[in-house]
Amino acid sequence: MESIEQAAIPIPEPGAGPWPKAAPEVEALVREMIGRVADKWTLLILEVLEEHGTLRFTQLGERVGGISQKMLTKTLRQMEADGLLRRTVHPVIPPAWNTP
Repeated sequence: MESIEQAAIPIPEPGAGPWPKAAPEVEALVREMIGRVADKWTLLILEVLEEHGTLRFTQLGERVGGISQKMLTKTLRQMEADGLLRRTVHPVIPPAWNTP
């Protein structure tokens, strides 16, 4: 019987290796940007919009799959506030979403 265990991978200290240590302001900016897109739904929504372009709310939810309307609405509002996408209001319902 074989067992599989996680290999210990050494993690280099910041600034070690071929890359210089980033300025604290740059590190903070990178952490902030990763925090904005690092959740499951944001990445999936960005991928669907990249692949299909402008979509209506219902179309986006169908293509993302497995996301509730509440979570889709919450995620889209946060992405819009973060400047990751733009909402276009049409005189019909539901509104369309696309990347800037």
